[in-house]
Amino acid sequence: MYPLALLGLLVNAVLSSVQHSAYRWLAAIALPCTGDVLGVNATRAIIRQFAGPRFHFRINVFDGTRSCLSSHPHVVVSYIPGYMCLFWKRVLVPSLTDQYDRVFLLGVQP
Repeated sequence: MYPLALLGLLVNAVLSSVQHSAYRWLAAIALPCTGDVLGVNATRAIIRQFAGPRFHFRINVFDGTRSCLSSHPHVVVSYIPGYMCLFWKRVLVPSLTDQYDRVFLLGVQP
């Protein structure tokens, strides 16, 4: 199963719990816009399903300077080339992640 599909299953399970309904979530996803049609489509689907006021996304497109994803008010796209740890280091700084109760890190290897 593709990692983003697993995220969808996990989020559905947790969001169905009343005690977690007020949590703020952040999903950080690193992916290429070329050569990974499955990853791009899975990312689009999970954004359509979950992005909202309590569930935000930080997407890093590590192989280009344009996003292959539609704009969304709860999605921020960056373009940091290379390995996903560099994206995590530069974007997922404490001043950002401290705003969330749960942070998911997902990516594919270049």
